[in-house]
Amino acid sequence: MPTGATTGTITVTVDGQTATSSTSFTVTTTSTTTSPTITTFSPTSGTVGTSVVITGTNFSTTPASNTVTFNGVAATVSAATGTSLTVAVPAGATTGKLVVTVGSNTVASTSDFTVSTTGTAATPAQVVALANAFLATLSTTQQATVVLTLNLTNAKRWSNLPCGVSCRNGLAFSSLSATQLAAAKAVIQAASGTVANEGYSEFTQINA
Repeated sequence: MPTGATTGTITVTVDGQTATSSTSFTVTTTSTTTSPTITTFSPTSGTVGTSVVITGTNFSTTPASNTVTFNGVAATVSAATGTSLTVAVPAGATTGKLVVTVGSNTVASTSDFTVSTTGTAATPAQVVALANAFLATLSTTQQATVVLTLNLTNAKRWSNLPCGVSCRNGLAFSSLSATQLAAAKAVIQAASGTVANEGYSEFTQINA
C-alpha cells in the first residue's frame, strides 16, 4: 500500500482497460503521538515543597499540558521543556512512584520518590517555589488579588475575623478550583511545618 493512501475504491488498469472495485478498501492509521519517558528525577527524596526536576523525553513544553503525580497526589508543573519538568512535592504526597501524563499517554518512574515527614518547615527557597507554582495556576485577575504591595495599608487589612466583620486581602478557598486549592495548601504546609497539632496540622483542623 503506497504512502499517503486513503480509504476508497481500488482501480486496476490493464492495457487501457480499467476496473474499479465495488467496495472500498479501508486505510487505518496509527497514532503518531509518542509516549513520554522518565529517565531520572532529582532529588530522589524530600519534604513537601521540595523542587524536583524530572528528566525524560516527549514532555509537552506547555507546563499545564503535563500532569505529574506523586504516588497519586497531583503536583503543579512550574516549568517544562521537551526533556524536563520542574515540580514541587505537593501537600499530602507520600512515598511512591512519580507518574507523568501527556495527553492520553502515561509513564511511571521505575523507582520511588521518598517523601520525608520530618516535622520541620521547608526552606525559604522551597516556599517560594511552591508560591510560584500556586500563582501559575491562577488567572491574571486572581493573581492581581493575591500579589500585593508590601505597605502599611495592605498590612492593616489582614484579619483572622470572619469576612462579615473584616474581609482580608486575597482569595477565598471556596473560589479556587481543586488544582488551585491543592497548590495553595502546599504553600501553607511548607511554610507552617508538619509538627502534630501545630502548623499545617492545626490549619487542617480549623479548615475542616
